[in-house]
Amino acid sequence: MAASTLLRLEDFPSEIRNRIYSLALAGQGNTRQVADFDFPCLTRASRAIRQDTLPIFFAESNFVFTVGTNAFCKPGSTDDDGHDIAAQSKKRSGTLGFKPVVQQFIKDAGQAAIFRHVTFDIQEALEAKNIRYGSDTITMWSLLHINLIVENAHVRMEVVEGNYHPGRDGGSQGGLELLDKAVERVTGIVKDIESRQGFKGFTMKDMHRIARVFRIDFG
Repeated sequence: MAASTLLRLEDFPSEIRNRIYSLALAGQGNTRQVADFDFPCLTRASRAIRQDTLPIFFAESNFVFTVGTNAFCKPGSTDDDGHDIAAQSKKRSGTLGFKPVVQQFIKDAGQAAIFRHVTFDIQEALEAKNIRYGSDTITMWSLLHINLIVENAHVRMEVVEGNYHPGRDGGSQGGLELLDKAVERVTGIVKDIESRQGFKGFTMKDMHRIARVFRIDFG
C-alpha cells in the first residue's frame, strides 16, 4: 500500500495557489469600507502567504473611501446653539478618516497597495464620520459616488448621483455648482495620474490627493 503524500499549499504551482487565494478572499466579500475594514486572515497567515495574497487582495477588491464635503455649508453657518458648524464642516472635509491600524496595514503593504477598483462615497462633511463606521458599506444617503476602475492601465470613471444629491430635489444651486466643479477637478487629477509612466493603479497618495478636492475654500 502506497504511503499517502501530504501536499502543502506552497507545493502547488503559483497559478493554482493564486486561484485558491482569489476564491478565499472573494468569500469574505469584495467591497470594503477602507476606513474600518477587517484584514483578511490570509494576509496575516505567514510572510510567504502575505506576499502572495496582498497583490490579489488589492487588485480584486472594491475599496470604498467615504469623503466629506463642505460644499453645502456656507461660511458663517451655525447650529441652533450658535456653534460655528461651517468651521467644523470644513475641518472634516476632504479626509479619508482611517483608523491608525488600517493606515499602518496599508503602509506595511508597500508596493502591493495599488488600488484598481475604487469608489469615492461623497457625503455631507458632518455626517461622513458616522457613515464610515456604520453598518452599510455604501449608504443610501450619499451625495454622489465616483467609481474609478483600472483596466489595462486605463481608468474608467463613472459618476453616479446618490439619493441625497441636491439636484434630485432642487436643492442648493450654489452647493451643487461647487460639487460639479469638484468632480471636474477630480477628472483632471485622474487623467494626470493615469498618464504617469508605468501606471497600474492608484496609490494611497493618489487617494488623499483626490479626497482633498472636496474640502471647499470659499475664499
